[in-house]
Amino acid sequence: MTIQLVSMSILNIIFILPLNLLTPAHLCGLPDEYGAQLQLYFYFAGYLFIFFIPFACTSSTPGLSKKIKLLFSSQDQIQAAGNTSINGAVIIARRR
Repeated sequence: MTIQLVSMSILNIIFILPLNLLTPAHLCGLPDEYGAQLQLYFYFAGYLFIFFIPFACTSSTPGLSKKIKLLFSSQDQIQAAGNTSINGAVIIARRR
């Protein structure tokens, strides 16, 4: 739980802190023209951060990340060898 909280806090700091630093700078006398184009990107980054939260939670859960790695692994699955009957026809299964 602590790792998830820390990872979400780091994501929040990375994506939202620049906008939060630019606004007080404008209030302290920085011209409005400075950073006007960047401010649009910072607003977008504030909404983009929400899409990274599931990845941060998944990567910090050890059991779930192992299951996902097994699910997407590209190893061949071993089939049991034996005779199978389907509609009277005999099929011999082989290992890959």
